[in-house]
Amino acid sequence: MDGMENPWRAGGSGLRNGAMFTQEEQPLLTGSDAEIEAFVDADRCVIVDWRGMEIEAAEAVMPFLPDRALSFEMAYPDAGGVEIRLGYLDRAEVFTLPFHPQNNFRVLLRVARLLEPGYEMALFRGTDGGDTQAFLLRPQEWWAAYRSSHPQQCERIFRPITDLVELWDLEKEAEPVAARPWWKIW
Repeated sequence: MDGMENPWRAGGSGLRNGAMFTQEEQPLLTGSDAEIEAFVDADRCVIVDWRGMEIEAAEAVMPFLPDRALSFEMAYPDAGGVEIRLGYLDRAEVFTLPFHPQNNFRVLLRVARLLEPGYEMALFRGTDGGDTQAFLLRPQEWWAAYRSSHPQQCERIFRPITDLVELWDLEKEAEPVAARPWWKIW
């Protein structure tokens, strides 16, 4: 995060002097499109490029969580595809994805689901038409306060992370490699 303190890291609530929102988050509350774009460009959010690898999606989330809270492992089983092992605190998920473009977004969706109910991630609308998407990861209580105090701004700036399925034409759950003919894997 470019040397900036992340108030949401290491289990911190992000509260500063009794306020839910930090000074750095002011563009999210009342900012113009240009101010929101500057917020995104300042390493304050999760950035995922459509050309990225599965591990890069998980690694992009890690700086916004307590140290070592999220783990990620990849393996390549004999059946083909890539086996992913995600761990968050005391929960784990293991799944296999076929070799397919945009698996990084499939991994990001799984990470977001694994982080619930403590955290929520949303897609910045201003990045949904490009090749690199930005996501804001914050504790659930932050999102509840934001939605109740700034509902129009929230709607204007963010989309649900699950919109990635439509944006990138992802299947909700990728089929196992064996369930597809070899010529349809790509």
